Amino acid sequence: MTRGILYLTIHGPAFAERLAVSLYTLRQHYQGPVTILTDAAACPLAARIAADVQADIKTIEPFAGSKHAAYVTKTRMPAWSPYDDTLFLDADTIIAGPLDDLFGHPVTLTQFSTWISTGRKVSGRILWLKGKSPFVDRLIGTQLAKPHPAVNTGVMAWQRDKATEWLSLWNRISEANAGTFILDEVVAQCLSHLPGVRILSDRYNASPIYSEQGPDVKVWHFHGDKHWRKGQGRALWEPALRATLAANIGGIREWFGQHEKTTRGLTAGRFLD
Repeated sequence: MTRGILYLTIHGPAFAERLAVSLYTLRQHYQGPVTILTDAAACPLAARIAADVQADIKTIEPFAGSKHAAYVTKTRMPAWSPYDDTLFLDADTIIAGPLDDLFGHPVTLTQFSTWISTGRKVSGRILWLKGKSPFVDRLIGTQLAKPHPAVNTGVMAWQRDKATEWLSLWNRISEANAGTFILDEVVAQCLSHLPGVRILSDRYNASPIYSEQGPDVKVWHFHGDKHWRKGQGRALWEPALRATLAANIGGIREWFGQHEKTTRGLTAGRFLD
């Protein structure tokens, strides 16, 4: 069985800095296969980064035709993954420890802090899909009948041959509801109680804002702009950025500050002094 890690970067180079940082930190803990899914708009910088971290590039055609289309594109990743056992990591992560525990199960989701499906924010998101189909309504009913861990799809894993039905549902329900914000995550939440799914703690997907900081964290996830605009996130991310600049991953010193809105106008030299 082939095993590897997948990234996705599309619709331009805005996430290139974060991708370089994530892959640099990944290579401190994992030396196995990595594939970056990308499109024509993001490919040039993604390819430079890939070359420096010994990753493969696979060009894909993103889902199009609706607002928030990128979220539906994420649900197509299983069809594009070259691996039998795939771990997906968002580009806005830094890797802080071994990732072996994430592999080896039909579907692995990761918890978001201590949030639950019956909480105000998560339950409200689930209800965006209410009334779309009787099947989805039954899923929603189960999620709201009692608390289930809230999940975040920035870190997730699957085994292609053992999760065919779950992965198909994730994609089909998402495509049927295209245009909904963070749709991949909302649908995954609705499906998170189905057989074959395990949910690991947020030490594999820790928020710098909502999670407990501690030595057991394996993956930090800087959802939104939490890597820069929030002090807790920046304290974690900036040292990794400095190390990535020092290693000049993907020639980042040349283009740092040109594409990422939160660092636009900054120079690499500021962080290398």
